[in-house]
Amino acid sequence: MTTETHMAIVTREDAIADAVKAVAGKEDGLGPAGVYRDLMTLLTELERGAIPVVVVDVGADPMKMLDALEPVVNQYVQSRFVVLAEDASADVMMRAMQIGVRHVQRKSTVQGELPSVLQRLAQGVELRGVKLGRMYTILSAAGGCGATTIAVNLAHELQLLRSESALLVDLDYAYGAVGAYLGLHGRYGVADVFRYSGTIDSHLVRTTATRVSDNLYALLSPASINLAEAGPVPPAPLEHVIPAFRRGFGHTVVDAPRAPIDIAETLALASELTYIVLQPTVKDVRHAKAMLTALTSRGVTPRRLRPLLNRHRKRRQMITVADAQKALGDFPLECLSNDYTSVVRSINYGQPLADAAPRSHLRRELTKLAAEAAGMSNGRSRN
Repeated sequence: MTTETHMAIVTREDAIADAVKAVAGKEDGLGPAGVYRDLMTLLTELERGAIPVVVVDVGADPMKMLDALEPVVNQYVQSRFVVLAEDASADVMMRAMQIGVRHVQRKSTVQGELPSVLQRLAQGVELRGVKLGRMYTILSAAGGCGATTIAVNLAHELQLLRSESALLVDLDYAYGAVGAYLGLHGRYGVADVFRYSGTIDSHLVRTTATRVSDNLYALLSPASINLAEAGPVPPAPLEHVIPAFRRGFGHTVVDAPRAPIDIAETLALASELTYIVLQPTVKDVRHAKAMLTALTSRGVTPRRLRPLLNRHRKRRQMITVADAQKALGDFPLECLSNDYTSVVRSINYGQPLADAAPRSHLRRELTKLAAEAAGMSNGRSRN
């Protein structure tokens, strides 16, 4: 989102999006309208800066949608919300007013009545941009594919590249691979943030995280804190925790190798890029394809998804890069070398590759990956 976007539309119906955009385009001062498929995607944009007017299509179940919208309206008080409903019944209008919605509009009268409503609401609203860090998620197509190696080194390279603080979040509840990789021990971690009963903010995250270096912090898995009591954390809603990560750190890298699809969806919707790590095997390629299909069907923008072929060898490999790319379709496949010696040295020393094997080929590839990710976070996409 840029400060030129004065309006957002949340709808799954193309016809509704086109109708509202046409109305907005005729009104001076509204500027271009961004279209989002769900509230989670909208939240990602709202966190980057204020949007004066937000139009939300409440769909076939308006009361349920209004319940989901309530915390968004309460949090982003600088935005003015308009609801579109098939039937603006007294119950719908009452509930909308209770949560702070400024106007309820029947879909059938969008062309005739909405222009004056939008113009009135947009007047006098000041855009207040808030600088937030970027988030990157690492998912795995199978166990043992090297996702944690990539997560650790991507976070380290990002903080070196941009001289900004980086947070490494370990959501591997089974093994706590980030802590094992870096030899970290701490009393607090992910579970303490997610179970906190008060306000979850960047100060809480920073004081809970374990410091790795001057600019790198790690939020450890429960398995790294106490393996005897490790297990899935009953989390606060991720959409409440993610803003705290992004407000406190220039970059957040989430290592989520075994994340259920619902968690993966939430992370991917909030991330600038989501990497799905796979090895050159039939099983991994098939599962990576299934994950990509599932995430895009849930509203994740395809350009934010990156399959990442790890441990690639140029010779004597049953599944070639061309084979994998053909199976994955339009998603651009990136490759990382099979540099076993450097990775083992890095893990044994409990150091990122930049310290343990700074001149290794894999380290150079990861530096390039970080630079490309940082470039996209500044709006310079390679596509």
